[in-house]
Amino acid sequence: MVKNIICLLSSCSISVCCLSQAYLHLTSGTFIKLDSGVVVELNNTNLIVDGTLQQSPGDGTFLFTGAMATSISGSSLPIFDKLLVARGTGNTLSLLHPVSVVSQVMFTSGLLDLNNNNLNLGSTGLLINESDSSRIIGPLGGEVIATATLNGPSGANPGNLGAIITSTQNLGNTTVSRGHQSQVIGGTGMSILRYFDIAPTNDVSLNAGLTLQYFDAELNGLDADSLKMWSSSNDSNWTDLGYTDRDTSLHYVDLTGIDSFSRWTLYAGPSTPLPLTYLLFNASCLSGQVSITWETAQQVNTRLFEVERSGDGSQWQVIGSVPAAGNSSVANEYSFTDKDPLPGNNEYRIAEYDLSNQVNYTRVILSTCGMGETFSVWPNPVANTAWVNISTPGNSKAALRLYDSKGGLTLVQEFDLPAGNSQVNLNLTGLARGAYELRVDWGTDHHASAIIIKL
Repeated sequence: MVKNIICLLSSCSISVCCLSQAYLHLTSGTFIKLDSGVVVELNNTNLIVDGTLQQSPGDGTFLFTGAMATSISGSSLPIFDKLLVARGTGNTLSLLHPVSVVSQVMFTSGLLDLNNNNLNLGSTGLLINESDSSRIIGPLGGEVIATATLNGPSGANPGNLGAIITSTQNLGNTTVSRGHQSQVIGGTGMSILRYFDIAPTNDVSLNAGLTLQYFDAELNGLDADSLKMWSSSNDSNWTDLGYTDRDTSLHYVDLTGIDSFSRWTLYAGPSTPLPLTYLLFNASCLSGQVSITWETAQQVNTRLFEVERSGDGSQWQVIGSVPAAGNSSVANEYSFTDKDPLPGNNEYRIAEYDLSNQVNYTRVILSTCGMGETFSVWPNPVANTAWVNISTPGNSKAALRLYDSKGGLTLVQEFDLPAGNSQVNLNLTGLARGAYELRVDWGTDHHASAIIIKL
C-alpha cells in the first residue's frame, strides 16, 4: 500500500514487480505527481485508484508489463498522461473503471480490454502503434472517445481512432466514439468487431468523406474484399451505403458524398430490402405553415408514418402521424401540415414503422421558405440510389435524364415538382459502374447538370 507519495524526480523509474499478483493501491487521500520523464512500471501489478491520480501533458508514463492478467480499478477517475501497454503477446490489461488519457495510449504488446468501461482521450489524447496483436478490445462493451473541432477537415482522424473525416463544411465540435462489439445487421448478419459513433455539432448537408480503418483480427470471419459501409440512426436498423474505395492490404474502406453522420460499421453481407420505396419527399411553405408530402412506389407490411421535426438536426420531436397503406404495389401519396413550425430552420424526416415495429427513416429535408432555385445530388459517388434535391418557389413540370459516357440516354424520369424543397429518388440499380451525366430541366427555363459516379 502506498500513501501520500509525491514524486518530482526527472527521468527516474519506479518499478513495482512481483512473481505473484500484486497491487499498487492509492488510498483515499493519496496522490501521485510525476515529473517529465518519470516512468512507473507495474509488472504483474494491479492499479487501484481510490485517491488522486490526475496527470497533465508531460507528467510521465505508467507502464504495464508482465504475463499475468492485471487491471485498473478503484473509486476515483484516473487521468494518465501516457499509458503504455507492454504486456506480452496475448496478455491483457483490463479496465474495471473508466479512465482518461491526455497524451498517449501506446502499444508494444498485449491487449487493453475496455471491459464495458470508457477510455476518454479528450481533445489531446492519441492511440499510438495499435496492431493486430496489440490493440484495444471490448467484447463486453465500452468505447474509446475523442473530441475535435473540425472546420473544413481534410483527413482528420480524432484521437487516431481510425475514422478519418473530410468535408468542406464546418462540423464544429465533433465527438468520435469507437466500440468493439459486432453490430447485428438485418436480424442475422454480424459486422466486424468495430463500430464508430460520429456526432458533429453541425450535421446537415456535409458532403463529407469517411474512411474507416480496421485490423484483420477484427474481421469477425468476414471477407475483407466484400466490406461495405453501413450506417444506422438508431443502432438497430442499418442502411447499406456501399463504398467508394477499399484496400485490404492497408485495411480501410472509404465512402464519399455523406450528408450526415450517425453510427457506422463495416459488413460484407447482402442488404436487407426496405419495406417501402420512396419516390418523392417535399417540404413547402404555406401561409406560415409547412406542408410535408411524400410518395411511395411500393409498401410491404407498413403500419404507420410518423413525421419528426428538429431545429438543430440532433433533437427530434414527433409532431404527427399518418396511417400507412400496409401492402401496396402502386404509388401512394401522403401529406401532413406542420401548423406551428419553429422560428428559423425546420428540418423534417419521416419514420416508417412496419407491422413488427421496425423503423426506417427518410433522409432529412430542410424547409426552405423564401429560397430561390437550388439543385444538388447526393450521395455521389452512389451505389444504387441517389437523391436529387431541387428547391423552387412554384409548382412546375420536371424531367431527369441520365446519359452514359458515350452520350447514350439510359434513364428518363418525368414528374410534377411541387413548390418548396423536394427530394426525388434516382434509382441506378442495374447500371454499369462508371460516370454518367445527369441533366435536370424544370419550369420554363431552369436547367442543371451533374456528373454522377456509379459504384
